[in-house]
Amino acid sequence: MQLVSCGSKPNDTSCNTTDSCTFLDSNATTRASNSDADVNELSVSSGERHANPFSLLYQAFVKTKSQLLIILELLLIVLLFLSLVLYLAEHFAQPKVYKHFPTSLLWTFVKSIQDPGEMAPPKPITLLGRIIANIIGLVGVALFALPAGIISSGFIAAMDDEKQAVEIRENIKTLHLAFERKKDRPTGYQIVPRYVSVVEIQARLGLKEDEILDAVRHDPHFRVTNLSITQNAEQHPQDKLAVEHFTLNTVYGQCIDRGSKVTIFSPSNIVDPIMGWWSYYLAKIGGFNYVSRELGQTRPYQSFYNCDPDKDIPGNKEFMEDMNRLTSTKDSWIFSLMPASGSNEPTYPCQFHFGYGSKKGDTTYSDPLITLIDTTLFESFYQSTSKVLLDSYDLKTDKQLYHDNSNPKLFVRHLINNTNAISLRVAWSVTCWDMRAIKIAQEIANQINTKILGLEGNPDTPDLKVKDIGFDGYGN
Repeated sequence: MQLVSCGSKPNDTSCNTTDSCTFLDSNATTRASNSDADVNELSVSSGERHANPFSLLYQAFVKTKSQLLIILELLLIVLLFLSLVLYLAEHFAQPKVYKHFPTSLLWTFVKSIQDPGEMAPPKPITLLGRIIANIIGLVGVALFALPAGIISSGFIAAMDDEKQAVEIRENIKTLHLAFERKKDRPTGYQIVPRYVSVVEIQARLGLKEDEILDAVRHDPHFRVTNLSITQNAEQHPQDKLAVEHFTLNTVYGQCIDRGSKVTIFSPSNIVDPIMGWWSYYLAKIGGFNYVSRELGQTRPYQSFYNCDPDKDIPGNKEFMEDMNRLTSTKDSWIFSLMPASGSNEPTYPCQFHFGYGSKKGDTTYSDPLITLIDTTLFESFYQSTSKVLLDSYDLKTDKQLYHDNSNPKLFVRHLINNTNAISLRVAWSVTCWDMRAIKIAQEIANQINTKILGLEGNPDTPDLKVKDIGFDGYGN
């Protein structure tokens, strides 16, 4: 695994944090590809500091280390060979001077560096010896010239990398400006955009496509996504590249402990666009705990939701520790939010699909493996939520009709504490394309607070009325 520095983190750091650092799997994601290793430890936090000459020289040595070793090894082999030929040529002509091979070896090496201490034995007197001496002189020139040229090229490359690093830091700052909060008219909240298209960033901020991609690769708070997967094949979607923004405070993504009995979990943000954005605001508006997976490898994708506990998936151990702690409270609830009706699914007649650990089609609560403890409370919540969504938004719900939730690898089955666990799959047509998305999240949060927690409604969230850029500055 690899730790890289982050520019910001949520205010609540009571979960499994690594200070301001975040985890990037070494096999994962375009943000941590090996091709970018030459941009030496690029970090937003390093500001505008330029490398000094000594730092650049060190980077030049680091970059050219393998080439230097190869050249020096080759020259040493040549010098050893020439010293052997010199010994064979001069031993019989000057047996007292070139009595042993080390004598010719000494002559070869000191002459290759111009014999500054005048340590070399007398000159060769044979024709072959003199020819070898001239060749040694040429090798001596190469002994300094070739490494100097290699180091010079490395120094130039290091300066280019430093220039590129500064440009990328500037582009990251510019990209951050694209996520200025905008007023959500149905709620009055100042909301971070759910995404900003690459074309819009090019038009409004003047960044080129390769500059956008470089900025995303080097800042773990952004990712590029293709919004075409949020529409099914019947809609004939066109590719649309966009950038998402999010915050990090754990080795796997985010964990915000608000002291609530309800935890909102978004398990698939690294592969499913927009779900993290909508889940975050549902938790924020309702005052619920929030856990999301933002980091990890996308191909092959290894899920935290249905996960083999014996598999060593980076970040999963810390995730399970956080979940065990958040559900240690009596009567705790987990809502796992995932998308529905995307490119690999049909268009269902319902937009909200509730599940609770049963097989597809089993709408009863008779299965002993269901992930519900208080079925009566859930049924009351489900009926009330379904009515509000239908009456106010013309959106339909179902429970257990279209998705199987009986997988024995379901993460909630491996938690230490028994908890009420609900899966909620929401159509991308709601989370990604409906302008009422935040209002709908507010409504569902209100239903959770009133029907499950027995509160009067959602808590006051004045920080959601603050105009700012990105997620920085949001309170708990």
